[in-house]
Amino acid sequence: MINKKFLVSQLKNLMFVILIIGILMGLVSLLGLSSLSFSGYNRIEKSGSTVSTHLVPGGADLLKYGFFYTSAPILIVVYSLVSVINLFLKENSKGYLESWLTTTMSRATIYWTKFLAYVLGYLIIMFFTFIIQMIFYGALLTDFKLGIGRLLLTELALFLFLFMIIILIWFGATAFNRTSTTVIVVLTLFFFFIVMWVISEIGSLTNNQIMINFKYATIFSLFNDCLIFQEGGEIVNKNPGLIYEYGKLLPIQKMAFVWQLPTMLVIAITFTIPGLYIYKNRSFYI
Repeated sequence: MINKKFLVSQLKNLMFVILIIGILMGLVSLLGLSSLSFSGYNRIEKSGSTVSTHLVPGGADLLKYGFFYTSAPILIVVYSLVSVINLFLKENSKGYLESWLTTTMSRATIYWTKFLAYVLGYLIIMFFTFIIQMIFYGALLTDFKLGIGRLLLTELALFLFLFMIIILIWFGATAFNRTSTTVIVVLTLFFFFIVMWVISEIGSLTNNQIMINFKYATIFSLFNDCLIFQEGGEIVNKNPGLIYEYGKLLPIQKMAFVWQLPTMLVIAITFTIPGLYIYKNRSFYI
């Protein structure tokens, strides 16, 4: 089913995009290091009878909105589009299947080998990002041990969510012959999902239930994080006039993860097989 030499050649074709996206993902995933702590905190300053309170975002907040919900999906969509163009669409756009004509491999072998190279590239990027986070967050954030379990669960949710996205893009590439059509369809849908998610986030901030419900118009509703803090955590006296009140982690919404994680995995697996059927039965000019 898999041709090893062909797999190596396909991975070489993707190595540049894997390297660039991997580096960008690693750098963006370190956004949380711009804060002093993993959890957010209230900075309470007392000067005589005057008390001022400033909410300082934690590393988890910066990571959530700067990486999990924005940069990571965008970068992986870029990886997916570039990869399917190099592996699949560029060859098909010529009107014939060059790999099939110039080798003794069957269409099924070509499909699964290209697909494995595509998925391996994604796994390399995500593994590199994960290792970078564990090293730097563990070394530089003093309270990281309090939230590492939450981060790991959120990372798993992100991994399956992005895996679902790359499979859907791969399926789209098998469904359309032209590169331009695939790119336009994917970017249009992704832009629509982002707009719906932004509206739902604004609704959450303004407590508008109608706007919150817009999240159900997007696949972003399948991605759930557990990096949620509230007031009432540890209090640290820096000096007589300065107090830090750290955030407290809310209980994990277990039922959300119980159905969302398997759902994303099942969707990804389900859309892999139809792609093979389309690929095997597509008619080319020659």
